[in-house]
Amino acid sequence: MGASNFARGNTSKVFAVLMNREEKYSKCSECEEKYWEWEGNYVEEGDTDCPDCDCKDCIEHGTEYRSAERYEYEDFKEYLRETAKESKKQFLYLEEEGSDNDRNYCATNLFSYSTSKMFGDIEIEVKIIGQIVSAYYEGASLDFAVEFNDEEYTNDEPDFEWLFEYQSDMNKGLQVLQNRNAVKWAEKTKTELIELIEEVFTKVSEPLNVVASFSNGETIYQKV
Repeated sequence: MGASNFARGNTSKVFAVLMNREEKYSKCSECEEKYWEWEGNYVEEGDTDCPDCDCKDCIEHGTEYRSAERYEYEDFKEYLRETAKESKKQFLYLEEEGSDNDRNYCATNLFSYSTSKMFGDIEIEVKIIGQIVSAYYEGASLDFAVEFNDEEYTNDEPDFEWLFEYQSDMNKGLQVLQNRNAVKWAEKTKTELIELIEEVFTKVSEPLNVVASFSNGETIYQKV
């Protein structure tokens, strides 16, 4: 059985980050020192002498696919947070922490946008949490979760009836009316937050569409 590289998240497309990349290297066949193109002791193509052991005609050049280093992962998280903070518009921005500890596709919270509004004597908050999700084979993807008053409703319509029934001092008629208004506002705000966070994801990632999914779990992706 195969598996999709990226988790099936809540985004409209896959926002891929930290993918494996092809990098050039030079390697000495005598002392076996190996340097990547971005390192200071990398030997340019055309040169064949080793700067470490002074052997002649011993340098080999090649390419290799490499995964992102830990420091690159940490740097990317900060870059994403900075980009999100700069793009927050009228919403409250906060850094977030924590993860769901999923063994295959672990989602780590990085930041959130939120806003709130009073409906009678009840405050309704809408929050969207930006996440980075580990991939199965290589890289990672960006995703989000939506919360209404700290309850996750990413794929469901909000329901505040219990809030008005148990926490409001308004009469029953006003509770029904304000609940209806609150649901309408929350849905509209949720749409605005999803559009905003996907704009941020597009700035920092390589968006992919799912072209095909197979019964064995494998998935084919295509650049947008």
